Amino acid sequence: MTHQAEIHLVKSEYHEAYKIQTQILQECLLHMDPYAHGLALLNLAQLSLSMNARKNAAQQEIERAMKIFLASERIVEIAILNDSDIKSYCLERLGNTGHWSASSQMSSWTTVYLAHSIKLKEKLGINKALQFLGDIFLAQADEDTAASLFIVALEGYTYMDVHCSRAECMLRLGDVAREHDDLHKAAEFWDAARPLFERSSQTKQMQDIDERLASVGEDVLFQHRMNLACLMEINALTRIVEEAEDSLSDIEDLQQDLGGVQSLVTV
Repeated sequence: MTHQAEIHLVKSEYHEAYKIQTQILQECLLHMDPYAHGLALLNLAQLSLSMNARKNAAQQEIERAMKIFLASERIVEIAILNDSDIKSYCLERLGNTGHWSASSQMSSWTTVYLAHSIKLKEKLGINKALQFLGDIFLAQADEDTAASLFIVALEGYTYMDVHCSRAECMLRLGDVAREHDDLHKAAEFWDAARPLFERSSQTKQMQDIDERLASVGEDVLFQHRMNLACLMEINALTRIVEEAEDSLSDIEDLQQDLGGVQSLVTV
């Protein structure tokens, strides 16, 4: 179950991960496995914050977990091991521009996080660091560099199927397009980002998307969705043509095989 929860977490499917972690917490009794119980509490706190839950409830879970860890010998083992996962966890939070202003002096941590992720070949960490660097360049009004970084990160997230991070990059790219007065492109990015935010239980970000879409005007949004519908129809027709061509190819192959059989029979 832990592995399943981690997969959902990486893909930002927070609701599914939360349900699994709740089950883990119920099965890992405190007196039987205090370390696993405390870890489940921490994971639930992290997931609650990811879904914009009340901070007080998450803080209570963190405090409960801290008490368990401090009373456990495993916390000493972790300190001795100098675990690389712990380094990645801390650097990700130090380098995350969402936790501080992208224009602040903390931006050097983002570069450190990128170097650390490259060293360990952590694909998700590399994509996150590139996204955070994009935020920094965007804050410095270097929109071209920011857009390039967001596009690279978006491609990586798409390959890994990470919903929320994909949506965040699309949100930024839409903002950049709006600054260049390309409202159609902005609407395209924002409209694509909304279901991804919904999939990852990001209600606030969904509201932000709705406000942005409303700001571009009904005409622009209508034209974008008409273009999208036409594109879907073209793709559907293309698939039908490809399937028909495959069927014709199979028929030709069958005819050749039958011709060979007839030749053998004649002989």
